[in-house]
Amino acid sequence: MTQASRRTPTAPTAPTATTKAGSRGGASGAAVFLLFLVVAVAHLLFRGIDLTGAAWITKTLAMPLLFVALAVSGLRGRTARWFGVGLLLSWVGDSLPYFFDGDTAFLTMVGGFLLAQLAYITAFAPYWRNSVLGRRRGFLTLYALVLAGFLVACLPGAGGLGPAVVIYGTVLMVAAILATGVNAVAAIGGMVFIAPTA
Repeated sequence: MTQASRRTPTAPTAPTATTKAGSRGGASGAAVFLLFLVVAVAHLLFRGIDLTGAAWITKTLAMPLLFVALAVSGLRGRTARWFGVGLLLSWVGDSLPYFFDGDTAFLTMVGGFLLAQLAYITAFAPYWRNSVLGRRRGFLTLYALVLAGFLVACLPGAGGLGPAVVIYGTVLMVAAILATGVNAVAAIGGMVFIAPTA
């Protein structure tokens, strides 16, 4: 058996843009991402001062801006494609509930975000060996505690929709765990996503 055949398989590296066109796309993506941050801050401000209409506009703009940032960044491949699908489905979860009331609105929101998290899991799955699941399993306790806190916060008001909340929370946590295998930005993003969702 040769030395090469004894090597342990490693997870793929995160996609990067290396060509000149990719570099230009990366600059464009960064500019759009900066615009997303401005919209996100404006959204928090509008929510804080109860400007519901303005908050709805900024909320529905956020995910499309991230999608455009990804599209022009120069990133390509399986991970980028599935992450883009997740962004679009997150936009569905953000926007569609406004056209419904009661349980229908709630299920529309959870359904959109659930499908988005499944898309993110598909995007991040190839990197699981680099995640806390593959390298630092002790940190899984932290994620389990966060999931428990999520359920404690959400289940009392969920009523008969409790099972949907449990499924969504579990899938959300799996996506956050797998995101740690991509890079630090993805890991932070996975955790940050949990707080406003709860």
